[in-house]
Amino acid sequence: MTITDNANNAAVQQDSTITPEAGETTPTGDNENQTSAGEPDDTEQHADDDAQDDSSRSNREKRYRLRLREAERERDEARDLLARTRQAIVADVVDRSGYTDRVAELVCADMDALLNDDGMPDPENVGAALAAVVKDYGFARKPRPPQPNRQQGHASGHSGGKSSWAEAIKGD
Repeated sequence: MTITDNANNAAVQQDSTITPEAGETTPTGDNENQTSAGEPDDTEQHADDDAQDDSSRSNREKRYRLRLREAERERDEARDLLARTRQAIVADVVDRSGYTDRVAELVCADMDALLNDDGMPDPENVGAALAAVVKDYGFARKPRPPQPNRQQGHASGHSGGKSSWAEAIKGD
C-alpha cells in the first residue's frame, strides 16, 4: 500500500453516507458496523466464542448438577445407614434385656435423647428409656426357653460322643 492509497482511504472514510431510515448524513468513520470485504466480522467471531463459552459453561454446570445429585444421594444413603445402625444397637440392648421388638420401636421413638456426645446410643440412656417405656406401657419380658444346666449332663443321658466298651474299660 502506498502513501497515496492511504490518503485515498482517509478521504473515502471522511465522506458522508445517507442512512435510508432517517435521511441524515453520518460520516463513514463513525459507523462501527461496517467492515471491509477482506476483514473478518468480529461480531460473528464473538458470537461463536460466546456460543462455545455458553456450551462449555452449560456442560460444566450440568456436570456440577450431576455430581451434586450423586453427593446428595450418597449423603441420604449414609444418613439412612446411620439411622438403621443406631436402631439395631438399641434393638439389641432391648432384646438382651428380654423385651420384644415392639418395645425396641417405642424406645427408638426419641433417638436423639438416646445418643451420647459421639452420636452413638448410650447404654445408660437406652436403659432409662427402656425402663420408662416398660413402666408406662406395662410390658412384660418375653418368655425365654429354659436353659440346660451343663452340670447335670445332657438331657438324653449321653455324653454326646460315641461310646464303646473299650472306652468304658479304659476309663476315658
